[in-house]
Amino acid sequence: MGKALSRFISKITKENLWIYVINTLANGPKTGYEIVKEIKGRYMINVTTVSVYVVLYKMERDGLLESFDKDGKKYYRVTEEGLREYGDAIKALVDLLSRFNCTLKCSGDATGGRP
Repeated sequence: MGKALSRFISKITKENLWIYVINTLANGPKTGYEIVKEIKGRYMINVTTVSVYVVLYKMERDGLLESFDKDGKKYYRVTEEGLREYGDAIKALVDLLSRFNCTLKCSGDATGGRP
């Protein structure tokens, strides 16, 4: 993998963890540890636990998530505002891909044979 592609992947993953966090919480509340584990396993993103907790704190502060205690553990769940922001982010990604003559079901050749 070249340097440019490596930087691109870092930008759309590590620098946008909030999207992955919300997607991870789509099936219900989770602890921070469960979120970290799923991001690493499901999305193959090598993130540190600390970086995920920083994102969780910021998301809660911004009203995208809320936390609650259950059985002595802190759980996170997405808010309506978080779902709206997530939906807008997905629409923006789809729009961006469409500008490259591509859809979410792109093949390996997203250029359509053009440079």
